[in-house]
Formats: sequence, structure tokens, C-alpha cells
Amino acid sequence: MANRRVNALTKSKIPKPTLVTRNRTAISREHDNIQREKPLKEISNEEILQNKETNLETTSKNSSVPTWKTVKPNIACRASQDKDNPLRKVRERLERQESKIEQVELTTKSYEQQQLQYQQQMDSLMKNIKNIKDRISETERTIENLEDELFLATNELETIQQNKKEQERQLDELKVEKSVVQGQIQLEEAKIQSVHSRIEEQKVILNNIYEEQLSLQKQIQLKKSETQDELYNVEELTTKEGNLQKEIAKLKKQKDEYLMLLSEQECEREKIIQELDKLEADCRKQQKEIHETEDRKSAIEKEIADLQFQEESYPQRKQHLEKEVDQLRKEISAVEETINDCRVKLSLKENEYKTKEDALETLRNSSERTLFTEKKNLSSIQSQLDEAKERNEQLQQAIKKKDRDAEYFDSSVEQQHTLLVSLRNKLSTLELRLEEERNVHLIEQQKLCTLQERTHRQQTIIDEMKEQRLKNGTIHDDLQRKVYEMRPNMQVFCKLDDCESVEEPTVDSLQKLILERQNSEVLARKVRDSEELSSCIFPFDQVFDTNISNSQIFRHCIAFVDQLWKERNVCIFGYSTHTHQRKMFFDMNAGLSFLTLLHLLESINENSGSRLVLVVEFFRVWKQELEDMFSSSTTDANGTVQSENRQDDTNKENALTAIEISNEMQLQDSIVSRLDFQKVQSQLGHYVFRIRVKDKSLHSSNTQSSITYVHLQMPDMYNSETLQTNETDENFFSFLQLLTQLANREKSVFSRSSTCILTNKKFECLNDNPKLLSILQVPKTTRNIQNTLQLLNLGQKLSCCEVVQGKSTGHR
Repeated sequence: MANRRVNALTKSKIPKPTLVTRNRTAISREHDNIQREKPLKEISNEEILQNKETNLETTSKNSSVPTWKTVKPNIACRASQDKDNPLRKVRERLERQESKIEQVELTTKSYEQQQLQYQQQMDSLMKNIKNIKDRISETERTIENLEDELFLATNELETIQQNKKEQERQLDELKVEKSVVQGQIQLEEAKIQSVHSRIEEQKVILNNIYEEQLSLQKQIQLKKSETQDELYNVEELTTKEGNLQKEIAKLKKQKDEYLMLLSEQECEREKIIQELDKLEADCRKQQKEIHETEDRKSAIEKEIADLQFQEESYPQRKQHLEKEVDQLRKEISAVEETINDCRVKLSLKENEYKTKEDALETLRNSSERTLFTEKKNLSSIQSQLDEAKERNEQLQQAIKKKDRDAEYFDSSVEQQHTLLVSLRNKLSTLELRLEEERNVHLIEQQKLCTLQERTHRQQTIIDEMKEQRLKNGTIHDDLQRKVYEMRPNMQVFCKLDDCESVEEPTVDSLQKLILERQNSEVLARKVRDSEELSSCIFPFDQVFDTNISNSQIFRHCIAFVDQLWKERNVCIFGYSTHTHQRKMFFDMNAGLSFLTLLHLLESINENSGSRLVLVVEFFRVWKQELEDMFSSSTTDANGTVQSENRQDDTNKENALTAIEISNEMQLQDSIVSRLDFQKVQSQLGHYVFRIRVKDKSLHSSNTQSSITYVHLQMPDMYNSETLQTNETDENFFSFLQLLTQLANREKSVFSRSSTCILTNKKFECLNDNPKLLSILQVPKTTRNIQNTLQLLNLGQKLSCCEVVQGKSTGHR
């Protein structure tokens, strides 16, 4: 457009050129364009297109000129040099306009940057507004929570008032009861006074009767004196005697009547005394009840005083709480008003922000329009730029005001936060006070709950006792069933210990114990001289199935053995190996060999001053029938071998012999020779010996203590299978500790078996309290107990098992 205006001005000033001048102008223009390529490059693309259009128009106009008509270039240059001055002015104007356009573009860029900054500030302000709204919602929530807590506190106060009313009712009831009791006491006192008055009246009557008797006796004495004076007058005396006899008969009758009355009065008096005693006892009981009621009354009065004090303090507390609640409500209302004001301010500011955003959008549209018009009209651009600067300044001032308002709002929010913190602290103090009151109330409730808990505990204890009885019955039935199932696979080895007997043993004191099966239980019958004396139940205490593991069995064994060590009787049984090694096993699978016995002899001789002697008793036991077990013997103090149980020649092998051993050679010779003889004679027999310690100076049987070893020879069996028990007395516990120490020193002998306790039960038989124990050790290599029992040939029925028992010598 500018080029067209320039062309129009030049046309109006310059005369119409000829064809030569036209060619010259075109050439000059091209030359000038060539010289001024650099400034033309800075012009915008639109201007270049406009210049191209103008050049095309001029070329289209000049296209009518024929090509054969040419002018020399020197002439054209001169004409162009003459006309350079107006073109330079136009160029300068164009350059000025271009610089202005560049300035406008820079201002528009800065304006866009400012708009971006304004948008960022608006976003930050919106975020701050959201945060403020969140804080306001949090404050509202806290206010709601405080209102809920206040409601709960009021409810608790109402409950406290109700409890107080209930306590007042209870006090009224107690007062009524007190008045009733006082009326009863007054009635009983009136009855007692009436009884006392009756007693006094009867006492007065008795005194009068006694005085009349004394007066009668005086009259009789006077009459007797008169009769003595008048003996001389016989006639008078005879007449008087008749009269006197009549009077005496009357007096006797009166005396009998008086005596009857006295007896009746005495009976009544005794009855009255009994009634008085009863009344006194009742009075004492009533006095006790009165004292108890007075104590209760005093306690209740104390509680009433406490409650009255609390009642007096409750309204004050309630007034303080109400005042604080009112203050809190006022503060909350003030906070709500400030929050509402803030909300109003926020709404106003949001409206302002919206209007300003609309203004900014209108400014954007107007700026685009102004830019489009500035490209057309450069003159109007400067005025619009000034207006834009003024508007920018106004916007900056508005933004500063908004920043100030935001800072003020933040400060107000901080103040509200501090107020909320103070309110929370006050509420915490109120909560603490309420908790203290709750604790007081809970203490009163706990006093009531303790009585209920005691009754509940007693009921639970009774229920537990009933459940335990039922469980014990079921366990007993289960054990009996298991025994009945396992009976074909068990062999019972038992020993009855008559602990109460003190008599010396004799040959005739042997008794036989027969075990029989009857209904799912095992019966023990004690027979003497082929006569049945009594029978008793012989149950098992612990029975293991075939599925149980050896480790579990061993744990049970440890528990039983510990109990037996603490009590009086424990026995040790042992199998010999198929190599006939003479081994015994003692307490927790530790070996006990002949070396330990020798150490035992040495320690006894050193510690006791040669007062104690080891007594070893031997006897023979066959496989199917255990005979002559554990019968005690009488021994010499000189170390000689004495035989007891002298029987027929057929039973000489089974006779019990006792040897006192005081040195090492006696022990080796006696035990080894006996075992060798047993081994040579039969491998199916069992060999039993008992070691006991005897005091030479004391001959009573109560002082003897013993440890019993049963050595059962089982050929072709495992090396370390044992059937073992141990027996001792409480007074002999140190001796057993010594044995355990000596057994632990024997490192060459170890047992590879686990222990299974079958029975450990006290049962009564002929007023005795014996104890039964049977321990079976199973090798760890075997997985099933039943297989080992079959290998050991112990699968005999209980009805075939017989044990012969002799009376012991007191406590062992």
C-alpha cells in the first residue's frame, strides 16, 4: 500500500513520461534495488509481496513496449540521478516505519511475557485460595469435633446426675431400713423389760414363801417347848397331841403344797432363765447387726458426705464448664464470622479476578486488532502503545494491591490458626478434667464389679472341677481300652513293696500275686497258702501305642523317673547282651559296671569309717515265671555267705543267697562266679541280684537302704536293650547322687536304647500302699515297639504272668 501511495505521489508530481523515460525509470529502479539489497531484506514478507505485485503491474504495463526500441544506459542513469531525492525520502520513511514496526513487535513480545507472568501469578493465587479453603474446612471439622466432645461431656454429666439420683434412692431405702430395724429393736427391748418385770415378781413371791416357812418353823419350835413344859399334865398333853397331830398334818400338806409350788416356780425360773439367755443372744445378735448397720450407716454417711461434697462441687464445675463452653461458643461464632468475612472477601476477589481476566481477554483481542490495524495505519500505533502502557501500569498497581490483600489474608489465617490452637489447648484441659471425673466414676464401678467377678470366678472354678472330673473319667476309659488292645503284646514285671511291715522276713512269708483279665481291666489277687484273701484293681498309668516315636517315649520316661527319684522307690532292671557282657544301666542311659561298684566300696569305706557294708543278694528267675523276687535276708557281720529260702533240692537253683562284701576280691569272686554258673546252666534263665548298704552297728531293718538290679539274660538280642528301674529311699538320696557321678565316669559303657514307662500307679492290697513301675527300653534302630516286643518274646498274656513276692524289711 505504501508503494502504491508513493507511486501515486510521484505520478502526480512528475509529468507523464515517454517510452524512453519509462524504460529509464524501470532500469533505475532495478539498479537501486540492486544497490539496496540489504535494507530491503529487513522489510517484512508482506511488503515484499506488495513490491512484487507493483513490479508485476509495471512490467505488465511496459510489456506493450516493443523490444526493438532500446535506450542507452547512460541516459537512464542520468535521469535516475536527477530524480533520487524524492525516492530517498520515501526510503527513509519506510525505514522509520520498519523500525516502528520492530518496536511494536518487541512491545507485543514483552506484553505477552507480562501476560504469562500474570497467568502464573493468577495460578499461584488460585492455589493459595484452595489452600485457604482446605484450612477453613479443617477448622470447620475441628469445630464439629469440639461440638461432639461437648455433647459427650453433657451426656456424661447427665449420667453422673442419674447415678447421683440412684445413690440418693439407695440412701432413702437404707434410711427406711434403719427406721424399721430401730422399731424392731424397741419392740425387743420392751419384751425384755416385760420379762425382767416378771422375773422380779416371781422373786418377790419366792421370798414371801420363804418367810412363811421360817415363821412356821418358829411356831413349831415354840409349840415343842410348850409341850415339854406341859408333860406333867398327861391329859392335857393327849388332847393337845391329837390337835397338834392334826395341825402337823395340815402343816405337812401345806409344806408339800409349798414345795410343789417352789418346784413349779423353779422350773418356770429355769425356763425364764433359758428365755433370758435366748433373748440375750438375740440381743447380742441384734446389737451386732445394729453395729453393722451403724458401720454401714457411717460408711453410707461418709459416701453421702463425699457425694454431697461432689454435689456441691458439681454445680461449680458445671458453671465453670458452661462458662467455658459459652466462651468457646462465642469464640467459635467469632471465628465463623471471620471465616464468613473471608469467604465474602474471597468471592469479591474472585469476581475481580474474573472481571480482570475478561478485561485481559478483551485486551488480547483488541491488541490483535490493533496490531492488524497498526500494520495498516502506523500513525495510530503510537497512541495505542501509550494506552497499553497506561493499562499495564494500572494492571501492575492492581497486582500489587492483590499481593497486599493476599498477605493480609495470610496473616488473618495465621491468627485464626493460633486461635484454633488455643481452643484446642482449652479443650484438652477440659478433657483432662472429664477424664478425672470418669476415673472417679470408674473406681466406684470397679467396687461393684469385684463382687460380681468373685461370684463368677467361683462358678467357673466349679465348672472347671466338673469338666476335669469328666475328662479324668474319659482318660481312664481310654487307657483301659488301650491296655485291652495292647495286652497280647506286653509282659508285666512288677514288685509289691509292703512298706508298713517291720517284722523280720521268714520262709513262710512268701506270697504270690496272680494277674487276671476280667472285663477290660487287670485284677491283682494276693494269694497266701493257696487261699484267696482279697482282690484289687491293677490299672496301668501310662500306655503307649505302636505309632508313638522313641523320642516322645523318652521324654515321658524322664518325667516319671524324676518323680520317682524324689519319692521313695525306684528300681533298675537290665538285660544282658548276647555276648554275655555283664552290664547294668543306670539313670539316663549311663553305664554302671563293676568298676563303679568298686569305687562305691572305696567311697563308703573312706566316708563312713568302715561302718557300712555292701550286701549282695542273688537268686535265679526263669523266663516264663518270675519267682522269689526281692525278698530280704538276714546276714552275718563277719562277711560269711548265708543262704535263705532253703527248699527242696529241685528249687536249690532258685534259692536266694546273700553275701556281705567288704573288699574288692569278694565282690569279683561272688558276682562273676554266680553269673558264670548261670550262663553255663541255661541261656533262657534270668539272673537277679540286689545290692544294699548295711550298717554294722545297727541291726534294725528300718535303717537299711538298697538299690535293686534285675539282670535278665536274653541271648541273641541287641547289645543294649534293658528293662530297668531303680529303687531307693529319701534318706538315701546322697548315696544315689554318688552312684550317678560314678556312673557318668564310666565312658566305656553306653546305652543305645530309649525308655518306655508302662505303669507307675499306687494301688491298695491288704492295707498296703505299694507302687508299681514297669519300664521297657526299645532300641533306637527299630521303628516299631511291637516288633521289639515280639523279638524279646514278651508277647505273653497277662493271665499267664505270676510273681512271687516276699515281705520287705521296712522302708527301702
